[in-house]
Amino acid sequence: MTDHISKVIRECSSDAIVFVPNPGNAGDSFIAHCTYNFFDKIDLKYSIGEINKIYNDKVIICGGGGSLVEPYREMYDFIKRNKVRGNRIIVLPQSIRAYPDMISMLDEADHIYCREKRSFDYVNDHSAGCNVHLAHDMAFSWDPKTTLEKIGRESCFQISDMELFLRNSKRIIRRKLHNLKSFDQSTLVCYRNDVERTDIKIPFANFDMSQLFSADNLGRSQSLWATWHMMSMISSFDTICTNRLHVAIMSLLLKKKTVVSDNSYGKLKSVLDFSFEKWPDNLTFNDVKSDQD
Repeated sequence: MTDHISKVIRECSSDAIVFVPNPGNAGDSFIAHCTYNFFDKIDLKYSIGEINKIYNDKVIICGGGGSLVEPYREMYDFIKRNKVRGNRIIVLPQSIRAYPDMISMLDEADHIYCREKRSFDYVNDHSAGCNVHLAHDMAFSWDPKTTLEKIGRESCFQISDMELFLRNSKRIIRRKLHNLKSFDQSTLVCYRNDVERTDIKIPFANFDMSQLFSADNLGRSQSLWATWHMMSMISSFDTICTNRLHVAIMSLLLKKKTVVSDNSYGKLKSVLDFSFEKWPDNLTFNDVKSDQD
């Protein structure tokens, strides 16, 4: 699944490589965690960069996700600032619905990976020569055993890092509070109520883990622990109802019955249609129209 990405990155391995994670919620931490595991697998040497920085003459790998869609601007601004500084840009699988001026800046040295067909067509329509590819969201490469093995090795680090310790404590408290107000201990409802919301009815026991389990940064340890808390929460239920893409992906990979609704711009159905030639038996799609249509 990641063979082409590996090939492109290996061609750059003699250069200084900077990985800049896509900022966001616990779902973005899940993407970052899978990306770090992928880099480990190919034995990549790199440094972790920051999205508010400027770099010169580097190979910059931009984390995957849904950040090249309005109104999100951080990754867009970062690429625009850094492309003109002699950097080579590789964008890991993204949903892309905006910023044609940034796309047209990229050239034959750069690569954009799109995680669904609609984004692929959009980027091709506005590209001035960069390499455009289709690739699965990085979260589809997830191996739960790797996450559990890494948690086992880093359990003591959780206490020594006070920022991480406090973040994990908040996650535990939020999970216990959810258990108190949830009458259905077999079904987890995880709907979003942010800019990508739809008109789907939000129940009292809604638990938006992508928001509630978010990390303070997207470094290796923070991303690992955010992923583990998502995994632990999902594992304790039989059915997951969500319009969060990465809650849905993790739920499907954990073989849970997964009832999916779309977000405001249709990324869930688009990504799942691309990544599954035939939808798995544990996946049901609930067609709810957006309040932003």
